[in-house]
Amino acid sequence: MDRKEFLNKISQVGRMVFVALLMLSLAFGCVIRLLQIQIADTYGFSVEPPNPTRTVTQSIQAVRGQIADSQGRLLNTNETVHKVILQRAFLPFQGEGEIGENEVIAGVLDVLIRHEEEWIDNIPVSPTPKFRFINVPQDDMDDFKNKIGVNYDATVKNCINALAKNYKIDSDKYDEQMIRYIGGIRYEMETMDFSFQNRYVLAEDVSMDVIIELMEMTLLLPGVDVVQEPIRVYNDGTALAHIRGRMTSISAEQYELLRDSGYSRNDTIGLYGIEESMESTLRGKNGILEITRDSLWEIISAETTREAQAGNSVKLTIDTEFQRMAEGIIQNHVDHINRHTGPGRPNSEINRYPTPEGATSGALVVMDVHTGAILAMANYPTYDVNDYIDLLLMENSGEPLPNAPLRDRCGEWGFRPGSTFKIITSVVGLMQGAITKDSRISCGGRYHLYNKPQCWGGSACGSNSISDALCVSCNVFYYETGRRIGDETLAEEATRLFGIGTDLNIDIRSGTGRMTSPELYYNLIGQPMGGADLIQAAIGQSETLLTPIQMATAAATVANGGVRLRPYLVDSVWNYDYTELIDEIKPQIVVDFREGNEETFALTQLGMKKRAAMDSKYFAELPIKPAYKTGTPELYGNYNNSAVVGFYPADNPQIAFSVVIEGGDKAFKAIPNIIHAYHYGEFEPVGEELSIYFHKPLSEGAKQIKGRVADVNPWVKQPETVE
Repeated sequence: MDRKEFLNKISQVGRMVFVALLMLSLAFGCVIRLLQIQIADTYGFSVEPPNPTRTVTQSIQAVRGQIADSQGRLLNTNETVHKVILQRAFLPFQGEGEIGENEVIAGVLDVLIRHEEEWIDNIPVSPTPKFRFINVPQDDMDDFKNKIGVNYDATVKNCINALAKNYKIDSDKYDEQMIRYIGGIRYEMETMDFSFQNRYVLAEDVSMDVIIELMEMTLLLPGVDVVQEPIRVYNDGTALAHIRGRMTSISAEQYELLRDSGYSRNDTIGLYGIEESMESTLRGKNGILEITRDSLWEIISAETTREAQAGNSVKLTIDTEFQRMAEGIIQNHVDHINRHTGPGRPNSEINRYPTPEGATSGALVVMDVHTGAILAMANYPTYDVNDYIDLLLMENSGEPLPNAPLRDRCGEWGFRPGSTFKIITSVVGLMQGAITKDSRISCGGRYHLYNKPQCWGGSACGSNSISDALCVSCNVFYYETGRRIGDETLAEEATRLFGIGTDLNIDIRSGTGRMTSPELYYNLIGQPMGGADLIQAAIGQSETLLTPIQMATAAATVANGGVRLRPYLVDSVWNYDYTELIDEIKPQIVVDFREGNEETFALTQLGMKKRAAMDSKYFAELPIKPAYKTGTPELYGNYNNSAVVGFYPADNPQIAFSVVIEGGDKAFKAIPNIIHAYHYGEFEPVGEELSIYFHKPLSEGAKQIKGRVADVNPWVKQPETVE
């Protein structure tokens, strides 16, 4: 008998049973009533009939709060859909009658398949013949095989047979594909702790045709229900992909930790980004619905005993439009390098150190120096949030994705900062008295100690002051400054003042980077740190790694004259529909070391301004100039990155920025594009033509965006007005 004939038979039997039950219940009712009357007449009391109803509680899913950009554009939101669920209280157990769990599931699947609907199926076996194992991490595969009771070397056929045996799936009744389908669902039900307290979601976002057909089959499919609930929707999936985050099913380990906090095994939870870090804010409070049904599965009553409470919503500090431009700026830089340079064809204006790989990727961070608000966190390459789970599975199954698009280069990856670190060495050296305004250190092309390393390029810089040495990036000056500061002091002060090697608490998961110190060096290398390692640390080499967020924060601290603010991504918290403000994030000072260090920061800023003046031809069209420090971090062989940190405008800083180009060069040439995008709302890639500027001129009549320039920096003491 095939499945269709079986279902028809069930339908016929169901109707006959229904009529028989109805007649029997009427006859039985009469007998019971006669007995009640007789007993009542004889003994003087009445007997209540048995209650044939059954009541269960069902969770009413709370609507999760939304995530919007700084302009109110909804990024992560919700959409109400119909879900097919199974409820243990009404689902017959297998083997206790003609209809059991497998028959009910087969009936639902028959409807879903005919209407070409999908259902939730996550076991690591392909859904259709010829069956094969799906690429998943080995630990997941081993866990699956262990749970179904087969050896680790079991074949796909062994696994299908084990599912059939474990869940009593009749091979005479179902073909191999239906056995795979039913077995996959039964396994998921067990894994998801299907019970009287935990329902099982079989399918989401089903069509109205499916809903109607399932409701018509209520008597034949006991335990099956259709509910309306929200699912998470990710609008404009490529926007802020690394920041906004997304949801995932709660794991068994997370469930054990969170079950007492109101989570069920069917819940979803923030996987990364804002969805993860703001979980407690975004998550609402589920309600409770009590449903009473009779023996024929008809609903007698449904009462809400606790209303669901929607989660609060979040507004970010980032404008999606500016973020898109920032991502385009990095891609423009990488593409332009790769179009016009390559192995054996360097170009001093495009890429001095081309490699076979070419420029591969990059990161760009922009911060508001007044508040610490992060205005852009651009990663290249990036991805679509809607594809994240599939991409993660590919990556975890041993198929590396080109240039690691899932990695948050801005917040999690640490890069050697190279000479951009010299702004930190300058500040620490001046504060510690290792150098002063009047100090001059002579460079003849090599340092005289510790294996006599060259200045960059092997050229002699001559005798330089602090601001000139920072401008020309003289390694010898900073070798000597680092030696005078000392390894412990350099590490301690870089950490205390600039947060190097610490979590900056940017509102999403982020890396700490690391600062070269005697302890860290010994733990990594296994030998004591020597003088040669100290002087390399002073120029941003050795074992020091900074995230681009840390680099931008260091630049903002210099721009603010010694005020380090917490960089943050969450601007404010609102009620669900953004009609009521609940909490607005205020600037938070982490360290303030302005007092007595005015000259320190004036000299460091002067060196960065001189560097910009030296490259003035690249900023000729800008009426206001930036201040910055470049770096060419050396990695291995001939492979280098390119980096820049700085702020704009130079004399009244509004924004700070950092850029890293992996395998590329001339990161500082991204600065005009950053200024065009942020202050004028304009960015256009340079296209196929060779441009030593990496940017196109502003359009005729371009105007600065109101509110993005001209505010006085509140952390910098302004010169007194002279009458």
